[in-house]
Amino acid sequence: MAVKARNEITLVKVVDGTDGDSGIIVSSTAPSKPTVGQLWQTATGQPIKRWTGNSWVIHYISVDNLNVDTLSAIAADLGNITGGSLNINGKFIVDTTGKITSLTGSIGGVNISDGGLSSSKSNQNGLTTSYNIKPDGTISSEQTGGEMDYLLNMDYGMIDLSATPNDSTSGSWSRHKGINISGGIINFYSGSAETVGSIEVDTSDNCIRITNAGHEQPIFEMLGTVNVEI
Repeated sequence: MAVKARNEITLVKVVDGTDGDSGIIVSSTAPSKPTVGQLWQTATGQPIKRWTGNSWVIHYISVDNLNVDTLSAIAADLGNITGGSLNINGKFIVDTTGKITSLTGSIGGVNISDGGLSSSKSNQNGLTTSYNIKPDGTISSEQTGGEMDYLLNMDYGMIDLSATPNDSTSGSWSRHKGINISGGIINFYSGSAETVGSIEVDTSDNCIRITNAGHEQPIFEMLGTVNVEI
């Protein structure tokens, strides 16, 4: 009997999830004859793509399909985040204007606490530099670890600069030297805050006085304006 007609039938398995399959083709190469809506990824964990009929595009999950109470189980590189404000347990807050409020913690090596801001850092030479800014506005900075310990204090209208030998001897404080600036007066001291001399700018008398701790009267006093021609 002669063959009067011939045809070919191609059976294509449609992976759409109806038979329990995930519906996603995992292959390093794209499916050769995808159907519209077909999902494909190059490997597990890679982005899932969807065939539009013309090209493969990233397949996004609609937010309507999510029912999530917390995101604590998600670890991701979030990139750029756009939002209104941020509040982490009332401890770290960023409002809509960009103002940051942090009760405790550290940022870039700066410690934040009820006592203010503080930081400490050591270098390869063994020198340690630290500073503290208190809520009342006082500032202190210290450098230790060298032949001399240096201290800077600024509080209540005064500035103290001091240096102490760092030789661990019992009499180190007796060799404590420094400068105190307060109320228009520069005091030079040595030992336990013992003043050895001062420079005073007296605006009421329009004069400058230089005194020595061992003298009752100034050792130098300049009144008014002095014009010197050479």
